[in-house]
Amino acid sequence: MVIRCLYATALRNFELRDLKIEDFDFKNLRIINKVKDGKGGKKGDDFRITKQLLADLRDFLGERKSGWLFLSEQGNQISERTL
Repeated sequence: MVIRCLYATALRNFELRDLKIEDFDFKNLRIINKVKDGKGGKKGDDFRITKQLLADLRDFLGERKSGWLFLSEQGNQISERTL
């Protein structure tokens, strides 16, 4: 799922690692970009997601409604090294 999300969204590793389920606007098919200082000091745009990625994410998340998108085996935020 990590590679699928990276490919489908063009997010940077740290952006994907820092995603929470609450960052997704499933109704409008987008990820709300919380990067405050993007390249050149600009705030980034939101990221669009496809209906297929949305379906895959729903399957991946199951009943989870909040928290980090990608979890470690201990249930914490995934580490940079693991990603």
